[in-house]
Amino acid sequence: MILKNENDVRTYLQTPGITPAELCKVAKSLFDSKSYHLAQALYNKAYVLAPEDDTVMGPYIEFLCATNQARPAIDLLLHNYTNGNSSQQRMQWIVTLAGLKPTDKEWMRRSLKQPSISPIDFPKLASLRQYCMNNSIQVHQIAPSETLYLNPIKSFPKIHTDVYEGFYEARPVYFAELKDVIVSPKSHAIFVDEYALREEYGMLHRDDLTLNNDLDSLVRYVPEFRSSARSGIAYKRIIDQEIDELVLNLLGANTVNYYHWLIEWVPRILALVEINEPVALLIDSSMPDQYKQALNQMVGDAHKIIESKTSQCIKVQRMIQVEGWATVPCDVRADRRPHIQDVYIHPKVVSWLREKTKAMRSTEKPFRKIYLRRSGNAQRSFNNEQEVADLLESLEFEFISPEKLTFEEQVKIFSEAKYVFGPTGAAFTNLIFCSEEAHIMPMTLGEGHFADYSLFSKLADMANINLTHFLTNETGADHAYKWFSSFSVDINLLKAFLTRTLDS
Repeated sequence: MILKNENDVRTYLQTPGITPAELCKVAKSLFDSKSYHLAQALYNKAYVLAPEDDTVMGPYIEFLCATNQARPAIDLLLHNYTNGNSSQQRMQWIVTLAGLKPTDKEWMRRSLKQPSISPIDFPKLASLRQYCMNNSIQVHQIAPSETLYLNPIKSFPKIHTDVYEGFYEARPVYFAELKDVIVSPKSHAIFVDEYALREEYGMLHRDDLTLNNDLDSLVRYVPEFRSSARSGIAYKRIIDQEIDELVLNLLGANTVNYYHWLIEWVPRILALVEINEPVALLIDSSMPDQYKQALNQMVGDAHKIIESKTSQCIKVQRMIQVEGWATVPCDVRADRRPHIQDVYIHPKVVSWLREKTKAMRSTEKPFRKIYLRRSGNAQRSFNNEQEVADLLESLEFEFISPEKLTFEEQVKIFSEAKYVFGPTGAAFTNLIFCSEEAHIMPMTLGEGHFADYSLFSKLADMANINLTHFLTNETGADHAYKWFSSFSVDINLLKAFLTRTLDS
């Protein structure tokens, strides 16, 4: 079998009766020819077909390590371990890759045959409020919990079986001042004493829902490696910057994403009104200019901004940590369905952002028809994009690349938009700046996949804006998380959908 490109791989993956062993054999030949991306797609498919088979897992782990992906390799093993696939061989692989220290368990001592990849420890995992209560640290509430109702989610060409509606809770929002904290732009966690405090701690009761967080380079949640307190694996934290002034933390692994930055992080500055002394804002210097522009629009010149340039860790003498505005599980397993409560956004976030950008938004009747292109991003790509582009051009849509626009330009354009269409992604966060007359139309993976449509649907509900998901079809197992998989668009269905929507 000779596979030369992604189309060949997609065709091959559709072969009836293909076995995991055959997939691994072809993947090995692709690896030998240095076609690493294609090889990984086949190894991933083999694993999906037989996640419990060590003769499949072994070659996949070997491939990941050979391509400098030791961290994804241990994540894959830990995910399987938490799902009950815990053979002796897999435990040995975990110990070797994680570099676990010997204990009184004989299998651990026997498996330490290779040098450890990185020093690790086992911090206890806790929420901010839990840690503060246990250590007599004062916690301040910024916003109370609210009970919200999600209206039935609309989709075309049919109602997806995974859609949600009903009541859910937006949690209360808290902040506290912590001392001698370690933070990093590579981690969701902050480290204090023997604890790793995580914003998404509330998700950890769903042991079966997520993988071990591919966006976090420092800490992993491992349910079985714990005592009565939940624990995680934490890798060595290299401190190369120290800050001795009071700062509000705006630094973490997901600040590189526009949705997470605007909805989860920027609203944390609302804690500043409760603090009666100068507070600097700690951010990642490498974040896009638009993100900094959004922050400046909200906070003005009232506070010093510290732009950290390190990719390692920072030790902060006094730090304000905020928890609770919004959260979303970024690494949901392909075979699990989240609950309506698992993705939440506090409604104050939307109303506050709309109010702070009021002067930027147009007051005229919306008129634009915009198509959001995903420039240079392989995630959620689709193989007939030109065909879709030709259709949209014939319907007089403007083609917009939001990442090339300033924050103010994005706010203005979306406020002028009557119709917004494109592959689902962080740019749809801007729907909160749209007029209530707007119709938002993200392209989303269709039936048979994890399809938590509630993220942008909740934003649209809060902004009182109409949103309908246009369902597409997956074209290949090119990403471990279905949220990011590539897809194809049925052009006839799309034409019918757009014609109906534009005429309504």
